[in-house]
Amino acid sequence: MPERVNVPAIRFRGFTEEWKESKFEDIALRRTYISADLSYMRIEYDDIVSGTGELKTTVFEKISNKAGIEFHKGDVLYGKLRPYLQNWVLPSFSGLAVGDFWVLQPQDTDSGFLYNLIQTSQFASFANQSIGTKMPRADWNLISKTPFSLPKSITEQARIGAFFHNLDRLITLQQRKLAKLKNVKEALLEKMFPQEGESVPQIRFAGFNGAWEQKKFGQIFDYLWNNSMSRADLTYEKESIQNIHYGDVLIKFPEILDMEKEDVPYIMKRILNVSKNSLLKDGDIVVTDAAEDETVGKCCEMKNICDHKVVSGLHTIPCRPKVSFGTGYLGFYMNSSAYHNQLLRLIQGSKISSISKSALENTLIKYPRLIDEQLQIGKLFCDYNASIILQQQKIEKLQNFKKACLEKMFV
Repeated sequence: MPERVNVPAIRFRGFTEEWKESKFEDIALRRTYISADLSYMRIEYDDIVSGTGELKTTVFEKISNKAGIEFHKGDVLYGKLRPYLQNWVLPSFSGLAVGDFWVLQPQDTDSGFLYNLIQTSQFASFANQSIGTKMPRADWNLISKTPFSLPKSITEQARIGAFFHNLDRLITLQQRKLAKLKNVKEALLEKMFPQEGESVPQIRFAGFNGAWEQKKFGQIFDYLWNNSMSRADLTYEKESIQNIHYGDVLIKFPEILDMEKEDVPYIMKRILNVSKNSLLKDGDIVVTDAAEDETVGKCCEMKNICDHKVVSGLHTIPCRPKVSFGTGYLGFYMNSSAYHNQLLRLIQGSKISSISKSALENTLIKYPRLIDEQLQIGKLFCDYNASIILQQQKIEKLQNFKKACLEKMFV
């Protein structure tokens, strides 16, 4: 007997029949009826969490009179504009799709199966053969005539759709846990540092009392030298000196930069003429002095430098405390609104926001007099960061598992 090839690598037990091939237009009918019915809820690109199929809660609150393509429960919405943005959703209600959507009505096909078919790499390979340059759109004339494989049995299709539905629910649950962790951390950052005009925080560890110390930035820190090397001067090949780039501080690095854990680029050999006095130490603070928005002033506290030789790079202000602080305190305090709000009044520039050393000089640094209280604050937020990272890793594993399943459970 000839070997059957039109079957997925992984399938549910009890199903052995070869899959059939059908043109996409025979799997899904494209709805085109335009309506402006005010009783319908609208879905736009901005309402979808890209790549997840989740709708933002704001979609249920907004009021709109925009016209759109009418869809019904069980239809699949596929964003054809820049299909790589992965704007797709399987709504549980009827409404209007406003913008560049395909509204796909399943034809003798399970909705859940169709919804996951459009997420496969096979479908993406055709959808990304788009028309247009500045505003690329998936080409219906190409997609509609393209054959795709699917089970002959609706039951098998439904089992596949249900499997991915449950997997998506699990991913969403983990994402909500992550959002909750981040929200609690942000709330604590608001409450555990004294706000402007206050000398004690709203929330404090038991056993500590009394007003916090308050001094000007210039009384607390000495400035260190920083280099002006750009990304072009850096390498990820291990040399001898590592360089803290402001872009990494703004986007990548957490409040506490652990040199044993983070990937920090190296300076190329030809420009290693760096003074020993400029090398960073544990507890030093690296402040960004430029950004495209109000994140200017974001900083990180150095930790576990050990044998690493590290310098601060372009658009940074490296600082060394003149007095001892508990590990982690300054990193979290100086990134909290209690301190950062002071910087917002000092920002210069329009397209590029910047802040100068002289502007920093008169900002106020507030801190508990006891190192033990500083250490407890630093540890609390380090623990939250660790929990957030762990949760992000869980989500990433689930997303990778789903990606692998999409490859193995479809033909």
